[in-house]
Amino acid sequence: MQIEASPFNFEQISRVRQEFHLAGRSVSDWAKSQGFDPALVYSVLAGRNRATRGKSHEIAVKLGLKIPLQAAMVSGLLPPGQSQSPAVVETT
Repeated sequence: MQIEASPFNFEQISRVRQEFHLAGRSVSDWAKSQGFDPALVYSVLAGRNRATRGKSHEIAVKLGLKIPLQAAMVSGLLPPGQSQSPAVVETT
């Protein structure tokens, strides 16, 4: 079994941890105040969770590890004419 590398670099994770330290706030306290499971937040910060969808993705966005969809559209990270990922688009 091969373990994939964290999608976030060391500097990103260090910055987030330093922000918690400077604010005098624990990761667990922040997670609970945001309605997240602290274990999931720690998993994202440790790189064990790639934060590709769902709650882990929301955590990464709130921590500033990933940019929100709107910012991706504005910065041109999404192809022209694609306002959302095909998997996100609802069908009726």
